[in-house]
Amino acid sequence: MTRHISRRETLAGVGLAALSAGCLGRTRNIAGRDRSSQLTLEINAPPADRDPNAIRIARHLADNLDAVGIDTRINTLGHTDLRRKVLINHNFDVYVGQFREAEPFDPDAMYGFTHSRFVAESGWQNPFGFTDITGVDELLATQRRADGDDRREAVAALQRDLGELQPFTVVAFPDPLTAVREDRFENWTNRQPLSVGGLLSLERSGAATGDGTGSEDGTVDGNETCLLYTS
Repeated sequence: MTRHISRRETLAGVGLAALSAGCLGRTRNIAGRDRSSQLTLEINAPPADRDPNAIRIARHLADNLDAVGIDTRINTLGHTDLRRKVLINHNFDVYVGQFREAEPFDPDAMYGFTHSRFVAESGWQNPFGFTDITGVDELLATQRRADGDDRREAVAALQRDLGELQPFTVVAFPDPLTAVREDRFENWTNRQPLSVGGLLSLERSGAATGDGTGSEDGTVDGNETCLLYTS
């Protein structure tokens, strides 16, 4: 008697390689040699009013999967329900979301995200149920012990392995844009100007500290410093 293969196991075993190759026969061979049946996947994503980019990604993915014969359904969930389903219950086939990590980014963030020791944990610790003990796990441990060129080589190998095994797929990343008024504050940094460290390094410029052009509250024209931050 063959064990029933869940949709999540099928997706994890097949990955998107078979889908992008257009080889449904290969998918059936991996899933089993029993009578073929319709494969259905559910894509979980936040609603358009919460994250318009995420729902566009979900619809584009659904169209591509439908084109190769995979029945795809989009399930929109609020922020709390989506995280509960993905991060706590681990009850999903595919989800579209954002990976939030403090910057500057360090590759060691992948340790908690993909190491097999966290496969049963809730939260952002390996929410995919991903396991690769002799490959990814070893590289994650190596990059923690090494430094310099040795660490860069381990991280490069880790990126290649994750790119091939695809526990997750990076679709896009935001490009933050920041506009500042340099006539009011000095020491703006090019990297993360609105981070805590960036803001603590600021100093009022001479034009804003009482050279005859400032207002009573210490600003140039009586208005507070204006920052524009979009992504």
